[in-house]
Amino acid sequence: MKDEKPKVIKLLGVLRDLREKEQAVLDEIDVLLNGGVSIGDKLKQCYSTFAGAWAAAHPGQAYVWNYTKDAPQMKRLLKTLEPDEIGNRAARYVANNEDFIVRARHSFPMFVATINQHVAPASAEADGLEADAAATQRKRREIRR
Repeated sequence: MKDEKPKVIKLLGVLRDLREKEQAVLDEIDVLLNGGVSIGDKLKQCYSTFAGAWAAAHPGQAYVWNYTKDAPQMKRLLKTLEPDEIGNRAARYVANNEDFIVRARHSFPMFVATINQHVAPASAEADGLEADAAATQRKRREIRR
């Protein structure tokens, strides 16, 4: 039975993957039955938004997708972000003029790798809260001395 353990572990992994895919299909059916936007429509919106932002940064050229590699990445982004937020981050990404991003010609894989660097700047209210928190931390340190 000792020799069988790695095989069983591998089969459990395959079963988990199948269950995740099955759950994704059930979730998509539920969304469609309740009048929601399908994952396919969300993907089209995200592709269009990114390609439009990219074309604005590279006039006269169209972004060439590698759907085999790009589709799984886009689906992964859609699990945590709404299409509008992906579009907002794409606009900030193509406006980024850092050398390594420009050398990569604002590619989609680079966008995915740096997506969290392209979050909207914090609001003034959030900055004020952070400043208040820092002041409170300093006061606590002074009291402990």
